[in-house]
Amino acid sequence: MLSRVAESLYWTGRYIERAEDTSRLLHVNFHGLLDADVPDRGRAWHDLILFLGRDETFSEHFSEYTAPAVTEFVLWHPANPDAITACVARARENARGAREQISSEMWEHLNQLHLLVSRTRPAAVLASPHAFFVRIREGSHAFQGVMKATLPRGEAYEFLELGTHLERADATARLLAVKVPGLTAAEPASVTHERLARLLKSCGAFEAFRKQESDELRPAQVVAYLLLDSLEQGLMHLPKVLIRPVY
Repeated sequence: MLSRVAESLYWTGRYIERAEDTSRLLHVNFHGLLDADVPDRGRAWHDLILFLGRDETFSEHFSEYTAPAVTEFVLWHPANPDAITACVARARENARGAREQISSEMWEHLNQLHLLVSRTRPAAVLASPHAFFVRIREGSHAFQGVMKATLPRGEAYEFLELGTHLERADATARLLAVKVPGLTAAEPASVTHERLARLLKSCGAFEAFRKQESDELRPAQVVAYLLLDSLEQGLMHLPKVLIRPVY
């Protein structure tokens, strides 16, 4: 496989996963602030920008960390190279460059996701963000599901998986780096429990944690679960390109 094609497939996987991770984080943040009594909501939105690593860029265009400002910046602001609309557009462009390596069904689903984010009116999203976040995640899940159902387990599949899983690992590590230092033993147990629940939900791991571990959330237990759990199984599912010997 040409290195150009491999790179296009790798970034297709990364950008789709990045769009999904970001939309999930926004969704969890919205619902967390609705359900919980948070005294400093600006801090909660600031943490989301810190997770994205775009604090300086955000400050150049917005003066306050509010829900509308952060949503606009994260979803479609042209100054944000990691905006969801930009990620989906780049994923489509990279997939177009490797069109012969992916299935027709994958291309169709990626086009549907691109049309969704490019045609959505910002005012409609700000009025009802929940439905939009869900559709972004469903579009990512549909693409990944169709990939597993229609693409041969060759090099194209491995490079798509490589990009997806490296992006997921990077997002989890950055989220832990932002959220965990803020946990203190001095705060009430109910507050810590709620924050840990939001952390797990932001990684899409809340239900899995409760089924495998327990209903009681402790910082060390949650961090260990996100970083180390099922290590052997995880290694078994690493893309083969990572473990294939080089001759």
